[in-house]
Amino acid sequence: MKYPEHLTSAALDLEIDFGPKGGIQRFKTVGDFQSWQNEEQQFWSWIIQPPATNHHGPLGNSMTQFMQYFEMCRGQMEQASQRWNQIRSKITQYELVLEDDSQSADQLTSSRQQIEQYSAELKSLIDHLKSQLESFIRNEIINSRNHLTRMEPNAQFVKELAEMNAEEAIYALDQIILEEKLSGERRRVEHTGRLLASLHLRNIVRKPTADKKAFEKTIATWSKELADFKSRYESHEQEFAEITGRHGVAAETWQQRANTLADEFSEMRLQSVQDLKNLTDTYETHMQLHGPLTYWRGKRKEHLRQIKSLRLWAIITGVLGCAALFVAAWLVLPENHPAATIPWRQIGFFLLTSTFVLWLVKLLVKLLLSHIHLYADAKEREVMISTFMALIRRPESAQNLKREDIAIVLAPIFKPSTTGVIKDDGGPTSLGDFIGKLSGK
Repeated sequence: MKYPEHLTSAALDLEIDFGPKGGIQRFKTVGDFQSWQNEEQQFWSWIIQPPATNHHGPLGNSMTQFMQYFEMCRGQMEQASQRWNQIRSKITQYELVLEDDSQSADQLTSSRQQIEQYSAELKSLIDHLKSQLESFIRNEIINSRNHLTRMEPNAQFVKELAEMNAEEAIYALDQIILEEKLSGERRRVEHTGRLLASLHLRNIVRKPTADKKAFEKTIATWSKELADFKSRYESHEQEFAEITGRHGVAAETWQQRANTLADEFSEMRLQSVQDLKNLTDTYETHMQLHGPLTYWRGKRKEHLRQIKSLRLWAIITGVLGCAALFVAAWLVLPENHPAATIPWRQIGFFLLTSTFVLWLVKLLVKLLLSHIHLYADAKEREVMISTFMALIRRPESAQNLKREDIAIVLAPIFKPSTTGVIKDDGGPTSLGDFIGKLSGK
């Protein structure tokens, strides 16, 4: 069995039934148990911090005993981790010996025996750790009730109380532990009387009642669901073990196939040298055209981006221009000025607005058409270069190409393209000039 480098990844498979107070907890690896312990310790960390430490009476010993459970688990985990690292490092050393082809058969056999021996020690270490952790939990939590887990309702109650008053929460925790450890009719009557007296002194006439039965039913339901999940997990684990076995057989088959392929590869090597030479020649020609292909591809993308931007601006300018023309025309209407006057100001504003709007729309449309033309030209060159590169990749095509053929193909690829600059995009000097440009005169 292959054991991991670190103890936290080792399989533990520890299952603890806390009963109705916590349900079933299963820890697949040592790391799962450590995570659970860290969460538990974080949950109870307020006990050793002020103001929870401002208690009086014999609570110091009981709280020390309550937190001692974490120290026992941590000490056992540290010892196991140190021993694990020592044994695992020795296994790694012998595994390196097995990978060395210069070692003799006796040395390899001895290394395998040492690995098996140390692997057995790792298994024994895991079994011992599992037994110790299970013993700590059963002795401190389940049997003696010196400690509570955070899943229990009593623990949740104490935690909520600690958030409001940590000092009171310490006494509540001690009372809960004392109630569970010293059960009996006499003790029950004593605490009931004391509780009623405390409620009377604080003018509380009702005794709070927890829905204990409903909670126990919920815990039982959760336990059944968890047991069902466990059953399905074990079924999947068994299937995985079967798959692992089949994988071993497949590995042996593949090793045989690998030996056969090695023999075939030695025969193909000489042929591959010649093929590599041919490929090198093709690659050099291919790389000569890779730069132009990248250039025209970038040009195509840039023109496409400009087309999208100019198209959006043309639409926005057209809509805003129409709105501006509508406002200017509305100002010229007789209803917006005295009847006996000529609205020269409104007419001038209308002429100026219409001139600027029409010129701007025309400019954007011409720029858009220019980029559409340049985009089509760049895309055409990209396709021609890609087609030519595809031809030279094929050995039969590359061998049949002559210098004259290459010159014919490269001529249209590298011909100069138009700049797309529109010469008559300057602003019109007057309305008559603009009308003359629109009419083509």
